[in-house]
Amino acid sequence: MILKFDSTKTSPSMALSNAKPISVLLLNSRTDSSIQLLEYLSVERYECQHTGNPSHALSKLQNEAFDFLILGDELPINECYLVIDKVTEMMFNGNIIMMFKYSSDNEVVNALLKGCDDVFVQPYSLELLSARLRNLYKKQKNIYSYHKQQFGDIEMSLEEYRVWVNKQPLHLTRAEFGLLKFFMANPDRIIPHEVLATQVLNHKTEDNLPFDYLYSHIKNLKRKLAQYTTMNYIKAVYGAGYRFKGSIE
Repeated sequence: MILKFDSTKTSPSMALSNAKPISVLLLNSRTDSSIQLLEYLSVERYECQHTGNPSHALSKLQNEAFDFLILGDELPINECYLVIDKVTEMMFNGNIIMMFKYSSDNEVVNALLKGCDDVFVQPYSLELLSARLRNLYKKQKNIYSYHKQQFGDIEMSLEEYRVWVNKQPLHLTRAEFGLLKFFMANPDRIIPHEVLATQVLNHKTEDNLPFDYLYSHIKNLKRKLAQYTTMNYIKAVYGAGYRFKGSIE
């Protein structure tokens, strides 16, 4: 089924040009309806990514922050449920949307009980879909606003698993997020390499491994922060570890 929308109309959401884009990952085959959905959401100023591979989708969800995971109507129901189980295990804090070409009330109820935040059955309006996505996003944002930390121009939402630098979203891996979270909780303190390796990266002390893996994560974290700030927050303390402190390079 081809979903129609009028691209000449200007919705209220388009007026929010200065707002942070809502990020969406669509998991579905590249059908005409998927293409139209992506085109419509892009017009509505969503930040969209698409994949038809469940393993690729799970990898993206593990390494990037998304507000929505949309399970398209070309995916078998059992495959959708497996994906939901996996994203639940990885503590995905976004909303899960499931789409059906056709469905009974019982199947919709099962999808909601499985963990979906909303379900759409064709035919559905793209305008209605966007409105419901924004409503879910607004409710979640209100909840998460009480669980944020800020240091200088870095803002972190622990519940959303998201980071912004100077209001720009920063995509971090789990290791990078964990390191930044630990640094922000312990500002202006020298943190030994061993503490970061064992308490943040969960390496056992008896492993007796070199710290190359830690240096690599720190290097990548500093590089990503430098994209949006001139502040050198993470400073190496020779022979000791790292210190987290806001200062201009």
